Order: sequence, then C-alpha cells, then structure tokens
Amino acid sequence: MRLEDLNFKKMLPHWMRKEDFDVALADEITDVLSEPGTKVKTLRTWDQLDYLTSEELDELAWEINIDWWRSSWDLETKRNVVKTAQAIINKRGTKWSVEQLVISAYGEGKVTEWFEELGGHPYYFKIETNAPSTEEGMRILKSMIDKVKPARAHMEKIDFKSEILQTLYTGTGHIESITNVITINGSIPIVETGTIYTGVTRQYQQTNIIGQNYEQEMSQQETVYAGTQLMSYHNTII
Repeated sequence: MRLEDLNFKKMLPHWMRKEDFDVALADEITDVLSEPGTKVKTLRTWDQLDYLTSEELDELAWEINIDWWRSSWDLETKRNVVKTAQAIINKRGTKWSVEQLVISAYGEGKVTEWFEELGGHPYYFKIETNAPSTEEGMRILKSMIDKVKPARAHMEKIDFKSEILQTLYTGTGHIESITNVITINGSIPIVETGTIYTGVTRQYQQTNIIGQNYEQEMSQQETVYAGTQLMSYHNTII
C-alpha cells in the first residue's frame, strides 16, 4: 500500500471494524495523512532532478554548497550543473574538475596544461570553451574556475569558440564578348571569348581572450573565384 493511497480502515483487524469509534478514528487518520502522502515524491531529490523547478534547484545548490552556482542560468544548465556538482566537489583541485565544471555550464570545455604543449609556462593552463565571449562572460567563467582549479595553477589563456550559422551560395556565371573584324578580302572572323566564374562565399570568426585583455579578430565576407576562359572562332566568307 502506497502512502498516497493509504487507508487505515483496511488495516484494522476484523474485530475492530465493528467498533464505530475505531472506524471513525481510522478515517480521520486517513484524511490527515492523505494530503502529505501525495507529496512524498518531492522528498526524493537525485532521481527527480529533471522535474525540479528553477527555484528548487537554486535551493538545492545552496544546500549542497555549489559555490560556483549562478541563479541566472537557464533551467537545463542548472540541471546539468547539479548532476555533476558532487563529483566536481569531491575532485576539486584537479584538471578533471575544471573541465567538468566548464562542460556542465557551457557544453564544451578543454583544459591544456603547460606540460602538454611545447613552450608552456610551468603551472599555467589554458581553456578552450564555447562560453559567451564578452567581458562579463570572461569574468564569470574565471570566477567559477578559481573555485575548483588547483591552488598552484594559474589560468594563462581562454580561447572562446563560437559557431556562426550561415547560408553558403555557389554559382556559375558566363561573361561573353564578341569582336567583329572586317578584313580587306571580305573575311569576317568572329571571336567569342568568355570566362566562367564559380565561387563560394564564406565567413570566419575567431575570438581570443588573453588575460584581462579582450581581443577580437574577424575576417569580412569574401568570395573565392575559379575561372576558365572559353574562346571560339567563327569565320564567315562573303
């Protein structure tokens, strides 16, 4: 018998069901416990994360002390952060914890330590992520990382990746010219020349954040042409 379907009258022994007092008491107990019984599921937490509201997740984050929590996150991000928070807290101070923190909050995150690439400075690391590439976004991300990174490690650089959805157009054009030349002997050579162009328009954007400086590099729209010249001769004798 589930608590939400609790019926104390059915739990009474047969000899007690004959007493009006016992039956009335059982009915009253059932009425008192029926409403709280319907809310028992809300006491379950970890298997109900996908059903908690934004406000309930804020309270849960406070309860388990997620000190990099942001109440401004959307509902899906909050759920992702809560699901990984305990593991991150348990492994705080490791490369893994930094990566998982960034992934849970922004979807992508990669940490490269100084000894994993040539020319790296000892105890420095860099991060590649698709977090918002704004000054405020950089400040928030740095503050979050400081909560879980190794105490001896220092963040040297953040590479912000961004994807731009656009339509690519490809086409072909033919430019033709005709030259008429009248010779003395009456021959008219007609020269037709043309160039076929085919091209693709593309756009590329990369944003790098280095230290506290905000640098942005963008290449404008460009068209790439590949051409082939066509030439044909027609001679007419008159």
